[in-house]
Amino acid sequence: MGIRQADGRTLVISPPALTQVTGSPEQFEIRFQPLGAASITLRATGREYGNFGDGIINTLVGDLEIHQGGRPIAQARGTAGLERRAPL
Repeated sequence: MGIRQADGRTLVISPPALTQVTGSPEQFEIRFQPLGAASITLRATGREYGNFGDGIINTLVGDLEIHQGGRPIAQARGTAGLERRAPL
């Protein structure tokens, strides 16, 4: 995952960053804990899902909040594209 801010760009790769996902497909949270850096949390709410088959579910409309070290740094209302892959 890449985050671009005025002071630079952050790229988080898991592993080595620890990643935890909680919640349901309609409302979930993904928390990344990069080594030696502030945590990054994505809080997502999906609406109007479309099922494309093969276990792939995409939102047609979604909201996303991004927090770094517990402070909000960005949000997208009604424009976030969220995707999840369900086990087959």
